[in-house]
Amino acid sequence: MSATKEFFRSWLEENVGNLPADTQVSVPVLVQQFEQDADAAGYGHEVREEEIGNIEDAIERALDMTAEQEDPTE
Repeated sequence: MSATKEFFRSWLEENVGNLPADTQVSVPVLVQQFEQDADAAGYGHEVREEEIGNIEDAIERALDMTAEQEDPTE
């Protein structure tokens, strides 16, 4: 796994993975937070988009997966 993908995975665990399923979150706010954190860590925007793809879509998928894991009906 690339360093960029590993950073994104770790960031998701810290910022999205612990949210209860019923928590209302703003994906654009999370995207902005990730972009700022990634820039501060030295991961360039072009590299992030190349290796991760659309950050907003990736965060939305992570939120969906978190909600599915906590859904007591499944």
